[in-house]
Amino acid sequence: MKSVRLFGFALIVGGLATGIAAAQMPGYAGSPSLASQAPSTLQYPFPAAGGAQPVGYVAEEPTPNGNGNGGNGEEEKKEDEGFKLFKLPALRERGFEIRGWLDQSFTYNPGEPLNRFNGPVTFNDRSNEYQMNQLYLVAERATKTEERDWDLGGRVDLLYGTDHRFTTAVGLEDTWNQGSRFYGLAMPQLYGDFAFRKWVFRFGHFYTLHGYEVVRAPDNFFLSHAYTMQYGEPFTHTGMMAMWQMTERFSLSGGILQGWDNWTDANRKASFTGGVNWVSESKRTALAWAVTAGNEQAPGIPSTRTFSSVVLTQRLGDKWNYVFENDYGYETNVGGGGTDARWHSFVNYLFYELNEKWSLGARYEWFTDVDGTRVAGIGIRDGMLKGIPLTAIPARWQEATVGFNYKHNKNVTLRSGARWDWAVPIRGAGWVDGGGNPAQGPYNDFTQRRQFLWDLDMIVSF
Repeated sequence: MKSVRLFGFALIVGGLATGIAAAQMPGYAGSPSLASQAPSTLQYPFPAAGGAQPVGYVAEEPTPNGNGNGGNGEEEKKEDEGFKLFKLPALRERGFEIRGWLDQSFTYNPGEPLNRFNGPVTFNDRSNEYQMNQLYLVAERATKTEERDWDLGGRVDLLYGTDHRFTTAVGLEDTWNQGSRFYGLAMPQLYGDFAFRKWVFRFGHFYTLHGYEVVRAPDNFFLSHAYTMQYGEPFTHTGMMAMWQMTERFSLSGGILQGWDNWTDANRKASFTGGVNWVSESKRTALAWAVTAGNEQAPGIPSTRTFSSVVLTQRLGDKWNYVFENDYGYETNVGGGGTDARWHSFVNYLFYELNEKWSLGARYEWFTDVDGTRVAGIGIRDGMLKGIPLTAIPARWQEATVGFNYKHNKNVTLRSGARWDWAVPIRGAGWVDGGGNPAQGPYNDFTQRRQFLWDLDMIVSF
């Protein structure tokens, strides 16, 4: 077992050396554009004073309306993009761009669980072994409206790796990923855009409005994810959305969807989503609110799931950046049994920029699954298979994470983090494993209520 762990660690270190050698050029470790993210997400929403990016900011194009140009067609000026594998002038002249990245990781769990799962922690869910989390490819044409009133655009994202399991949409990826237990292909985005002046109309399959953390590895400070993102929020939607850049500081969005993480919706009930973005005049404060409502139960079951999220980002001085997120979800008549379900969370992030290459970060989260309906398995997100079932119980999940980012250049980023998890049953509940047997906790083969993890990953963009 130790040899396996050492082998996985060696792959990461060896990959780092390879990436540094291959990308040894001046550069900036900026991530792919956030233009693909539906508006009002505001993961990294604004530049700091003096034009420097806030700590944790890794997106090249912070666009509140999601069309890649802030709604007015003004493109971001890029001094040096670093190495680009698909730097094709003929495509760029027509507004097309192809880019991607490779994210590899190793997560150490001193508990050495026999099932090799890090409890309900997802994405880096495997203990003491190498994971190729994401080989991610983006093909995009962002809309521009500075030269004429209208434009056409679109985007497709492809993700191969172990993270595909957590970005699966019902009726899409589950139809072709039948063989491998851990590796597969996901298509989290496939959409077309029609832009008219300050409006963008999107049709297809796209990322959600909700939350601070996202699927795309370069757009997160940490490798591991909060329970809030893992179990409390949708990842993708299929439908249509309208986005309006009202002013430089306000944007609105709204759309009709097929529900949460669906390509096809079995109950054929439409859902609604909407959001509001606000950025202060100084661009040091940003606020994003989003809501989604609809029936997410099986056909014939009357129910409504209403979910909202608020993300506040505040620049503190020249080096510090603080983020606060609050989510609340409520669902009626879960499973048709007349029982309602609630879940809510508070997540805090604090980032400090040491210099252009090094930055530090911390996260503390409190996620409450009030009625035991959200955290449904080990290595399983929202009831998806290919993991170990865990009988969901009312519980309070907490985690604290600290870590660093090292941006060697524009193409290579190294991330590492230490994470502590602990969970407490509430309302008199007791832990039960997937077989219905009493358990001591959700971690380390259902024997503990606490867990420690250390992770290391490397992102190489191209």
